[in-house]
Amino acid sequence: MNSSESESLGNISKGPSPAHHGFDNTTLLHAYLSVLAFVVLFPLAGATARYADKSRDTIVSPSKTWLRVHRGLAWAGLGCVVGGLVFMEWHKIEGGHPHLHSSHALWGAAAYVLASFQIALSVLRPARSVPPTLKRRLWKLLHVLAAVSIFITGLVATWLGVEKGISHGASYSQEVMGLYQAVLVVGAILFAALEFARYEGYLSNAPWDEKARLRAVGDSSTDEAVRRMESQPDLPSEVELRERGK
Repeated sequence: MNSSESESLGNISKGPSPAHHGFDNTTLLHAYLSVLAFVVLFPLAGATARYADKSRDTIVSPSKTWLRVHRGLAWAGLGCVVGGLVFMEWHKIEGGHPHLHSSHALWGAAAYVLASFQIALSVLRPARSVPPTLKRRLWKLLHVLAAVSIFITGLVATWLGVEKGISHGASYSQEVMGLYQAVLVVGAILFAALEFARYEGYLSNAPWDEKARLRAVGDSSTDEAVRRMESQPDLPSEVELRERGK
């Protein structure tokens, strides 16, 4: 046996290199865009809708700034999703790799489909009304369920993607997993703080413009509601009641 044959047998015994598993530049770009979409942009879009929307479900919002930010983050996330999908397809076509052959691929495909469905829902968003129509209530239910599903499937897919890199010996994966875990911990703490602030009333709706927002609807069904509000004394807010209880 000559030296070239020995080297060939040695390479075979070591198994395929990480490049054969597809950890090239296209895969890295796919990973970067996917993490940016599902770990950063989509969660920020959901947080904007949950914590920055000062309007109630039955009234017209006095400001559309939060909605513009919410939509901008969501569309930016969709752009990253499309870019990540393009790079992954490029990698699979050039390398002849199979589709949907791993749990990471299945969870990622589910997250991609849900993100596209969510954007379609945003385009079909029914207008606010008083009282809210059945179509509006169903739309909001689907919108919230889709957002939660995107958050879960996106986190699982990105976690499995990093684990896949570790199992294939990608040099960057250990550091990325540590950073990813740190982001999850910080995100969980921030979420708990925001939920506490929301529960305590610090992120609740301002009561002073309730009548103005009811009048903004402009139909006869709200005139009587406004008159009833004007004839009654202002009730203390939830925060004021809690302060009195203390």
